[in-house]
Amino acid sequence: SNDCFSDSAKFPVYVDTVPKVYASQDTTIILGTSARLYANSAVHNFNWYSNDPISNPYSNEIEVFPKESQRFVVKVIDKSGCVGVDSVWVFIDGNLVILVPSAFTPNNDGLNDLFRIGKHIGIKRITEFSVYNRFGELVYTTDDMDKGWDGVFKGEDAPMSTYVWHVKAITFENKEVFLKGNVTLIR
Repeated sequence: SNDCFSDSAKFPVYVDTVPKVYASQDTTIILGTSARLYANSAVHNFNWYSNDPISNPYSNEIEVFPKESQRFVVKVIDKSGCVGVDSVWVFIDGNLVILVPSAFTPNNDGLNDLFRIGKHIGIKRITEFSVYNRFGELVYTTDDMDKGWDGVFKGEDAPMSTYVWHVKAITFENKEVFLKGNVTLIR
């Protein structure tokens, strides 16, 4: 027990590899839309993280609705407890889109009878959608994006003419925007 000596021994050392996980490529979306993110790995134990809550963070595929550009991280853990990590950026294009037709035909044929906002991206809600005749009279107004003008003014069919429209809207960034243009009523 008081002798000084050295000894050696051999034993196997197992070095585990870090599991690989591959997230989808970085992507850019328009504000107010969603992105589908995917992860691929031989390990099927996924966990997604971000600044915002994720509805199903334990799936290899998620749909996200970010309001700002951000990074989404996915981790996998194998049976040995080794962790693999990858991430994907979702960039937000703050441009907004409001598509309004340039003409409509309110003749009750079921085609193009209402003048309304056709499509919109990046808009949370509208506060005003108004139509004016060439004399500056208000002929229609609403704050409902799903409603539109049927070509009637003061209970009678409005004459064939060009009208001016205004849209006041609130973006997802809570900024107010104002757009205007012309529409032709065709009878």
